[in-house]
Amino acid sequence: MGVGSGARRLLSLLQRSIVLGGVATVLGCPQATSSQPVQPGQRSMSTAEDAAVVLATATSASVTAEVCSFQPEWERPSEDDQAKYIAADPRFAAALDTEPLKTAADSFWQHDVLSFTTYGLSARMEPMLLSGLWSTADQVWESCYGGDQATAINAGELAETWLVDYRLVAVEWEQDRYVMTVEPAASGLQVVHFNRVEAATPLPLQIVDVTGDEVAFVSGDYE
Repeated sequence: MGVGSGARRLLSLLQRSIVLGGVATVLGCPQATSSQPVQPGQRSMSTAEDAAVVLATATSASVTAEVCSFQPEWERPSEDDQAKYIAADPRFAAALDTEPLKTAADSFWQHDVLSFTTYGLSARMEPMLLSGLWSTADQVWESCYGGDQATAINAGELAETWLVDYRLVAVEWEQDRYVMTVEPAASGLQVVHFNRVEAATPLPLQIVDVTGDEVAFVSGDYE
């Protein structure tokens, strides 16, 4: 699998963040978030529309969600390809055997949905590499951080969610939380930005599929 220039830039920058002794700089560990399932709202997208959709918008009440990057055919690298990619930098590979990076890497790799309320070099670089998104870094970087999105995220105006093998259906604010409804897909990546209507920490987010079942996710924000 080829590695784009954006992925190479990410890996190069990550190397600079690794301290002497081979231990990567990590400010905290992601925490898996769970919530009780609820019935989803009305669908705003269908599977049939997926192939034609590059940028999609779903609006419910005061919450607007934009799919800033959509690669419908993208697939996560195999575990072997992921291991080879990480092993290309011996310092980073060695750091994966230490805490807290080992736990963070396992969590990013095992979850298909990641959530963010902050933006920064390390706050995107490590999750992208450790979750296998390095193979699509060029597209995500250009589409989702090329304008004022990063500033809006850090200002608390936008939240970000990565959906691996899911498609966005709707985002609604229900009393004290966001409820994001998604539908499973055979492949693909969607990066979603949605407007925030609160200033809570952590982000009050619940994710359910179209049947109402809860979808586990992990926060990529470092404590």
